[in-house]
Amino acid sequence: MRRSSGGGGLVLWRDVVRTGRIGSAINDRRAALLYVLERLEPRVLLSAGDLDTTFGTGGKVLTNLTGLDAATSAIVLSDGKLLVAGRVTPPDGGGSWLGLARYNVDGSLDTTFGDGGMTIVQEDAAGTDYVKIALDSDGGILASTDVHRTGQMSDFGLFRFNSDGQIDESFGDNGLVRTDVATWDVPLTLDVLSDGKIVVGGSARTTGYGVDENGRSNDKTDGVVIKYNADGTLDSGFGDGGIVHIAPASDMDWVMGRTAIEPDGTILFAGNTSNLTAGTGHAILRQIDSNGDITSLPFGNPGDDNLKGVKDAKVDTEGRIVLLLTSSDGSSHLARFNSDGSLDDTFGSGGWVNNSFALNPDASIRIAADGSIVLAGQEGNEEGVFTLSHYLSDGSLDTSFGDNGVVSTAFNSGHGEVVRNVVFTDDGKMVAVGHNGDNREHESKFLIARYDAGDWGGSGEAVDGQIVETPQLNGGDGSTSEDGSETPAVSLPKAASPFSLVPAGGDETIFGKDQDLLGASGDLF
Repeated sequence: MRRSSGGGGLVLWRDVVRTGRIGSAINDRRAALLYVLERLEPRVLLSAGDLDTTFGTGGKVLTNLTGLDAATSAIVLSDGKLLVAGRVTPPDGGGSWLGLARYNVDGSLDTTFGDGGMTIVQEDAAGTDYVKIALDSDGGILASTDVHRTGQMSDFGLFRFNSDGQIDESFGDNGLVRTDVATWDVPLTLDVLSDGKIVVGGSARTTGYGVDENGRSNDKTDGVVIKYNADGTLDSGFGDGGIVHIAPASDMDWVMGRTAIEPDGTILFAGNTSNLTAGTGHAILRQIDSNGDITSLPFGNPGDDNLKGVKDAKVDTEGRIVLLLTSSDGSSHLARFNSDGSLDDTFGSGGWVNNSFALNPDASIRIAADGSIVLAGQEGNEEGVFTLSHYLSDGSLDTSFGDNGVVSTAFNSGHGEVVRNVVFTDDGKMVAVGHNGDNREHESKFLIARYDAGDWGGSGEAVDGQIVETPQLNGGDGSTSEDGSETPAVSLPKAASPFSLVPAGGDETIFGKDQDLLGASGDLF
């Protein structure tokens, strides 16, 4: 018969020993003993925001790939492995490179990937900290970054690697596609559409473009959206030769921004425009269809004239647009808009959440499957630490997360630490990646922390308006390719010119006023 011990929920078995059942009884007792011992093992019950101590050392991993390293993007693979990308710089200088690292579920480097778990493209391939990665429909790894060229200028760069970390030499020119748009080209976002096409968003700056009324020269900067075919060629049916410009109101203005993908495949460009001479600026929203045609969305806020910088943009599963913005005083703000650009009054106060965090320098957001939002960045000054906050789908701070909605994690790396990207696992965990500043010993590292994500984690996440239950690519060896460890400098022809320019028109209404921030005609500005 079965008898419960009553305390602790243990269940023991008693069996009558009969002839021919001695072996069975022994097995039953052994099983019962093992069950009891297993239940008596010390357990740590995690709460949302707690570090997962089964990962790395106390939930944290620090990796030095070269000398000065900065992790900026991550993907959790279908077998639980973690793929991280960023900028790597050797301690003796010589330019910045692109680096990838893959980790096992326990946080150790996956030595089946690249060279001992790492792949480094040894050329001037990452002049900024905006390396982004994505997985294409064939299981390949895409990475976008700026790539240097002669004269201290840069191009949009798009790399492709096989799943084993070797560069795919059949893609572009030895694994790299360059797109030359202007003097300084900076990609900020990378997305893969359901049809396999690739979208890169960022900005293109032309130096010495104009002169203001005081005789000062100015660098004109356009927002840029580029669409590639799956093989890396430009999509000629999009914009002008595959490229669309979001042009500023005048030659003395800048437009900078990033892309997100709506559920129907429409490209969203979210950014800000600024006039450095006048000291004015405001945020902008644009929708771009499959042909490259632009639609301006209305935009409003509760009256803060200082909201100018769009730090991140995401689209949730209902097609709502979530923006992370910063003010001139360094404080951060969340805003949620309906798909038509109108403020979602079910979120925060009239669509806005203003918080006290001074997130600096490159904060980001991630949307969980339940519509809740994780905000990540460095809190405070340059000596800050990883800081995460969790907001429920209505914009209220989740006070059950960490310390009244906020989790701060110090790696004690010797200098300020900043989290750059957050991803969810399918077993209820959340992984944050970032880096520390130069610790004055010419060393910075990839910093990774894994946390429990509570009951809102583990159910997938909203990526480009779709629920992703499990990542798209297994972390195993995958396909093979020829040795790509030595990647020569490459240069592709310039993209077709002239590019698609959207003429600016309308007024210069400052972001924060009641009226539509676009011109009365609906044209840009």
